[in-house]
Amino acid sequence: MKGKYSHIVTIEKLELELQKCDFIKDFSNDLLNLIKKTLDPFEDKGYVYDVNQATIVGLYTKLYKHYKLFLRAYNECEYETTILLSRPIYEAFVLMKYLILKGIESQKHYRLVSYRRRYKNLKELEGIDGIGQVMVDKFKYAMNIDGFSLDDFEAENSKKKGRKWDLDGKNFSEIHKEVEISETYSYLYGMLSEIIHSGWGDIRQLHLTHCEGDFFIPKMDFYDNNDTRIIAPIFSMLIEASEEFLTWSERNLEIDSFHEFKRTNELLGQHIFQTYKTNPDKYLFG
Repeated sequence: MKGKYSHIVTIEKLELELQKCDFIKDFSNDLLNLIKKTLDPFEDKGYVYDVNQATIVGLYTKLYKHYKLFLRAYNECEYETTILLSRPIYEAFVLMKYLILKGIESQKHYRLVSYRRRYKNLKELEGIDGIGQVMVDKFKYAMNIDGFSLDDFEAENSKKKGRKWDLDGKNFSEIHKEVEISETYSYLYGMLSEIIHSGWGDIRQLHLTHCEGDFFIPKMDFYDNNDTRIIAPIFSMLIEASEEFLTWSERNLEIDSFHEFKRTNELLGQHIFQTYKTNPDKYLFG
């Protein structure tokens, strides 16, 4: 059965659709609704997951919710908010793929190392009345739900080889290499670091206006942009994450529902690169 986007088979046909002001909004909302249905396929009942399964489901749920927030900001042309959301979306996407690939032991270790800072603060908090005791009780409550003991944390903290308190002893760059092509680390994760850590590139472009020479003035207004370059990578991540989720949950037949979105978004990517090649000035100051 042909779907809503089955007629978009060439860049030319896509460009005709892009001339319609609501195309990207409709496409993004249709994808959002399909992801919601993937997470919650029944109106009157749902899936119940054990803790290892819930680790994957929780990451996919975060992707859905952050994508929903991203769309709200994108539709309001709130560029700075979309950029802020892009980093956690990408991190959750990479982690979900990695934990699906590595399985139960890595999923358990992912949960354990999440206690790093709370564990290291535990002794100090035990000596603080009031708020300290509340935080200790919250720590122990969460620890019991996850099935960990203090011995598990002490064993992690006393490791002599490898990186302790890092998932499978790996930093994010090493995790990334196992599930993504290396180039995306620099161009997606790395570039977005400037926004998170308030690097000069972020400050110069989003929070200052260059006048002449070495002079700047504060840019008080928010950067206003909802270019398709901003949203196309997010489409790609959510589509791939959905395919991975459905494969992992053994619902492979449902993957077909995402095929038209994937094909259309690939054409969108080709359209963007073609514009860079034939009309680079369009993106020079955007």
